[in-house]
Amino acid sequence: MQVGRYSHAQRCIPFNLICQTRLCPTVAARLHNHACTVHTNTKPKQRPHAVAAQRTALATEDAHDPEDFPVQSLTNFASGQARRAAPKLPPARRLSLSLLQLSTVIALLIIGPAWLFCKCITPRVWAAAAIYTVFFGFGGMRRTLKHGKLSSRKQDAQVSTWQGRWAIATFVLLVIAGHWGALHWYGTCFKQGALHRIFCRPVIQRISVALLCGALALHIWATETLGKAYDRLVVPDKLVKTGPYAWCQHPIYTSYMLLFSGFTLLFGSEEWCCLLLYVCWRYYKSRTDMEANILQDAFGNEYKVYQEHIGKFVPKFV
Repeated sequence: MQVGRYSHAQRCIPFNLICQTRLCPTVAARLHNHACTVHTNTKPKQRPHAVAAQRTALATEDAHDPEDFPVQSLTNFASGQARRAAPKLPPARRLSLSLLQLSTVIALLIIGPAWLFCKCITPRVWAAAAIYTVFFGFGGMRRTLKHGKLSSRKQDAQVSTWQGRWAIATFVLLVIAGHWGALHWYGTCFKQGALHRIFCRPVIQRISVALLCGALALHIWATETLGKAYDRLVVPDKLVKTGPYAWCQHPIYTSYMLLFSGFTLLFGSEEWCCLLLYVCWRYYKSRTDMEANILQDAFGNEYKVYQEHIGKFVPKFV
């Protein structure tokens, strides 16, 4: 019997049709079993281009199948073929974006309210704007240009909750209000020709200049020490304990408090100085508590020992 040479249709003859012939039932059963065996072990040969065309058609069909799409996407993502890394911005574009953000902040905090209340930009206003430009330029802007963009906002532990978002929004609005309030007082004195109310207290003016210079130096020192670790509220790669962090746990927050205090005193507003200090203390206290929990989980006993011996915002001398 040359069953192996039969066509595909002949080899797939059902058993009941074989039994309808006049063959012996035993011979018919052997014929059916042999035909099925040959059909199973014999595979039709395909040409290479036919195999490639069939694979392409199956891949296209699977790609348009909505049920297989999640599995296919996860498989491709695991193999690194589905999603490529987003192209990095060129240095010139990153610099332009950083300068745009910096100029927006300076205009919102200083230049805009000064022009609104004084109708001109005095040398004192220009000096304050220059100090803020250096402060933020050598801080966040330099970090972004040197080490790339910060972590995603979704990874920030404070942004992940509505309470944290509300705290950030409230803090930003109160800081803006403090700057506008101090410049409003300065503009009122400027229009009335009563700037002697501000300049008649040289001690306050010297203190304000010292606070601004100290904030500038401390901020540059702290951000340079942190390097890439100067980021949002995320788990850092290492626990920094050198530089200013050998004296206090959060020197950057201290530099912000010194900056805002020096600014308000420079324009003769002790009331807004006290208000901004209180706002910064409340906000940074809650934020540092969240940071402490993150660092405690990440570094364990190392951070616990560091926390016990180093002050939070000012050095601990006792």
